[in-house]
Amino acid sequence: MLKQRQLIRIALFLVLLASVLPLGAQQYQAEINAYLQRAKTDWQLTDADIANYVVSDQYTNRETGVTYTYLHQQVAGLRVFNAVSTMALRDGKVVHFANRFHADAGRKATAAEPVLTKEQAVEAAAAHLGLTLKERLGLLRAETPRRRSVLSGGGIAREDITVELLYLAQGNALRLAWNVSIAPVGSRDWWNIRIDALTGEYLEKNNWTAYCDFGPGHQHGAACRDSHRRMTDAPVPAGEEKLTAGNYNVYALPLEAPLFGGRSLVTDPHSTVASPYGWHDTDGADGAEFTITRGNNVYAYEDRADANTPGYSPDGGPALNFDFPIDLSQAPEANQDAVLTNLFYMNNMLHDILYEHGFDERAGNFQATNYGGEGLGDDYVLAEGQDGGGTNNANFSTPDDGANGTMQMYLWPADEPAVLQVLLPEGIAGDYFAVEATFGPGLAAPVTGAAVLVNDVEAPNTDACQALQNANDLAGKIVFIDRGACSFISKVNAAEGAGAIAVVVINNTGGAPISMGGTGNTDIPSVMISQADGDLIREQLNAGVAVEVTLGGGGGATSADRDGSLDNGIVAHEYGHGLSNRLTGGPSNSNCLFNAEQGGEGWSDWLGLILSIEPGDAGTDSRGIGTYALNDLSGQGIRRFPYSTDMSINPHTYGSVATSVGVHAVGEIWSQVLWDMTWKLIDAEGFDPDWYNGTGGNNVALRLVIEGMKLQPCGPGYIDARDAILKADEILYQNAHRCLIWEAFAKRGMGKNADQGSADATGDETEDFDMPNVCLTATTAPTANFEPN
Repeated sequence: MLKQRQLIRIALFLVLLASVLPLGAQQYQAEINAYLQRAKTDWQLTDADIANYVVSDQYTNRETGVTYTYLHQQVAGLRVFNAVSTMALRDGKVVHFANRFHADAGRKATAAEPVLTKEQAVEAAAAHLGLTLKERLGLLRAETPRRRSVLSGGGIAREDITVELLYLAQGNALRLAWNVSIAPVGSRDWWNIRIDALTGEYLEKNNWTAYCDFGPGHQHGAACRDSHRRMTDAPVPAGEEKLTAGNYNVYALPLEAPLFGGRSLVTDPHSTVASPYGWHDTDGADGAEFTITRGNNVYAYEDRADANTPGYSPDGGPALNFDFPIDLSQAPEANQDAVLTNLFYMNNMLHDILYEHGFDERAGNFQATNYGGEGLGDDYVLAEGQDGGGTNNANFSTPDDGANGTMQMYLWPADEPAVLQVLLPEGIAGDYFAVEATFGPGLAAPVTGAAVLVNDVEAPNTDACQALQNANDLAGKIVFIDRGACSFISKVNAAEGAGAIAVVVINNTGGAPISMGGTGNTDIPSVMISQADGDLIREQLNAGVAVEVTLGGGGGATSADRDGSLDNGIVAHEYGHGLSNRLTGGPSNSNCLFNAEQGGEGWSDWLGLILSIEPGDAGTDSRGIGTYALNDLSGQGIRRFPYSTDMSINPHTYGSVATSVGVHAVGEIWSQVLWDMTWKLIDAEGFDPDWYNGTGGNNVALRLVIEGMKLQPCGPGYIDARDAILKADEILYQNAHRCLIWEAFAKRGMGKNADQGSADATGDETEDFDMPNVCLTATTAPTANFEPN
């Protein structure tokens, strides 16, 4: 063991020494510029376009020798928001370029200097969020020549406010804008808001916090508070031996959740490459700094008070023995030691597994101390278990490299499922399954009334996304509305404004109804029912038949609440947002995944799926998402279809994007094609349960997907992401898996002639099921003709 640690220290020293060498941008500037000069006509770029950029990130993978370089376009010294092109170099040559430069950008710029000051921009952004500054904004840091400043929180933000002057592409113009980054106090959001620098007009925003509504339920009242919260860091007592190894009684991978097996005691499960000093170290020397669930990669604690500050953490003592009892028939609070241990274990496993496959310090991973001295540290994950900020949900916030990622895991109340009971007419009378929205008052008591179908002024007329034509008919009624085109909360608000007493949203796709999420307020309950059930009721309403219904259920608990921190699939899903946001567009730009056709939710679903593959599984198996949290014994999960390589179980193709509303629905298609690709690789190269050193098809799949994230451009569509995975196979494996990858994508409509249209829109995709010629086998032998003409 001593020799191994000495070797690790030597290796770390060499890495640190290498980190002080000149940056790759200095080494490869001539090669980058020469390539852009050759390629400019392919992208209709001007000399000014290719001359005005800054290298926002650059790092080299020492295993492959690939240098990833991210070129951020500028105009007049100001960055163009998300105009980040990706370049990869090896042996001094450009081997990949994914363009995001705007052509003739200088001509499109609307102005050079702002009218609004940065402080006025913050006020405008705050006003958009319904906030008013409570304190004077103080300048903490100004970055030059970049026009970015860090200001104090003004009494409205839990983090310092960052504001940057930049250009924003809108239509054919580049508008001068301020980008204001605000994490509001009392909220889990972390907004980036673009404000017109000339007029103060709100332009657009994106959220660094990704919410994942995994199931039905409603918000409950004030969370329980633990009278024994401990705020100390519990360092190892002086004079006691500092250990590296630990024991953890957990639902160990590949178990997805308690539905699939029991806990086991794992000893010393860390990767000696990713976490060379164990999971409780932070200083890079032998021995643990903490005996609680805290270390270099994650700090796991409870936050039942929704204080967004560290609460209680279990203590394993000097021996790091985290073997705590669990009784799932009891309330989650009674199991907090075991629950938080599982949350700590899973976050560390994700860190170590992803590190071994390419998500390391250089690439912007989450660590307190970057032992190799590269990348920005002090950004370990803050994992908040039993969070009091909500129920039936989870989220992950991903700021730029150097700032903590935050994971919030909620409880899942064991309510009875909601029920839509049709009383009249007798021909369709009976109980129909419904799922409550996560907003609104919930179904504390049954609601009975006449049903009416909404009718607005524009086709399809039944989605309540425009002015209501039959508003006078909705008062005192239970209003049925089709899903799609606008937010759930806006539909409910529209009906509520006309006097409705409840809303039933009809799903617009096959499969089970989902839990409707959203931000806003309403005083009436709302549920979703399946498309099939909705069509049955709609038929009666359209025929003029009186329909009377009762909404009930959703109140009586039949078992203990379930804890999201025990669902490894959900934990992996959330961590996946940190992975995809840090890798796409470089670690210093976490804004690249809010375009319409992006796979953020798909990558996250897929990560939970691949890490829970067990020996003996098959691609044709039906795999649901969130089944434990939902107590779903059917295996359907919360997506429209379970994941499976069997098209009869999951029929999604690229064309399904056009009928998918919301990031989760859009992401399902991307996750499914990655799942198909994974199983083609496993079928070809086998499954290896060793996630640290394995060489199976599953290891190859994870490596390809991570490499693809690094290579794809900022704001990628599905064809961009497909091409990045193909390029990853070329770089890492010399095209060894090229045709298997093409088979998976062509099967789901992303073949060689597929066209994504604009990555900023959905519905403009063109699917294609053809394979490229290089992967086709000739069916007829060629015939030579040597006869003279």
